[in-house]
Amino acid sequence: MSSPFILETQELVKEFKGFVAVNGVSLKVQRGQIHALIGPNGAGKTTVFNLISRIYEPTAGEIDYQGKKLTDQPAHAIASLGIARTFQNIELFEFASVLQNL
Repeated sequence: MSSPFILETQELVKEFKGFVAVNGVSLKVQRGQIHALIGPNGAGKTTVFNLISRIYEPTAGEIDYQGKKLTDQPAHAIASLGIARTFQNIELFEFASVLQNL
């Protein structure tokens, strides 16, 4: 029987030159459910998403997607699985339609 969890992290850590931005984050995302990652500014939420999408390389920990280890995979391989993130950008192209801006 397959796991009810589509994405799991175990003890994710990300350090930037001695600053610990994420320390021991373990989570399980259940298939077919909506989840949220909440916390105050500076809590490491964006860093966690950057780790999962492999924009950042974890200092320690594991990332599994559908039972496969993703921790050593490059970002383009993660994106090909359908895991990606978007960046906040409120600037629209004035010359483009709404659909083109999307």
